[in-house]
Amino acid sequence: MEAARRELPGTVTEPQPWPRPMQLPAGPVVFVGRSAELARMDRLLTEREIPAGSVPILTVEGPAGVGKTALALRWARQHLDDFDDGALFADLHGSDATRHPTDPGEVLDGFLRALGVRPDRIPDNTEQRESLFRSALAGRRMLVVLDDVASSDQVNPVLPGSADCHVLVTSRRRLTGLTVVSDAVSLTLGQLGRGESIDLMTAIIGEQRAAQDPAAVAAIIRRCSRLPLDLRVVAEHITALPQTPLAAFVDEWTAVNQRFPNSQRGHQNKLTE
Repeated sequence: MEAARRELPGTVTEPQPWPRPMQLPAGPVVFVGRSAELARMDRLLTEREIPAGSVPILTVEGPAGVGKTALALRWARQHLDDFDDGALFADLHGSDATRHPTDPGEVLDGFLRALGVRPDRIPDNTEQRESLFRSALAGRRMLVVLDDVASSDQVNPVLPGSADCHVLVTSRRRLTGLTVVSDAVSLTLGQLGRGESIDLMTAIIGEQRAAQDPAAVAAIIRRCSRLPLDLRVVAEHITALPQTPLAAFVDEWTAVNQRFPNSQRGHQNKLTE
């Protein structure tokens, strides 16, 4: 296509190689468990029979803090070698209370630029961008990761048209429209197991400190409802207080919660949602 050519005054344009975008952000340094979920993602995305002409799409759904983005990035990085032409990533801000969900046309603009399409060749119309995006991905093997999606309407315009591409979506909502229209499959992500929660806490605060007070570790895990986001936040607070016994930390935390029982959970981190 025209956008894949380099135009020089007075010379004949020659096709240039398409760039290989690699847009995946770094996942969390500490990642534990989820082996069953990763294996199921393998079966749903790469091992099941896909209807002719369909694009393999998997949605990872679940509540805030359960680790959807971390899981999606973990799977994506484990399978990067399967996608010769690279990976595209976009945060669609579907659950961000501070801003509107990202418009699909904006996502397409960013993807087309990453694929080497010159800005002056990108149409203003979203439908035309859809068409150009699908043309750009024809015959290419790419992974498209769409994070924090608000609705199926946000995703549909950004879907490739090639079955050689795979799409991984995360959302707090059940995206029924994708299942009905695009034959997407879903994985509902739940809390970590108790053992996985202990492993996560131990990996962050250290084996020696965790072993000194397993009862306090268990209390923290219960208080965090085994949600990876909350466990990470609390564990980071603990590492910042190396001289504070875990039991004293739990006591102070309990006292604060009793004084402010309706305080909202803060310290959001996209990589553990």
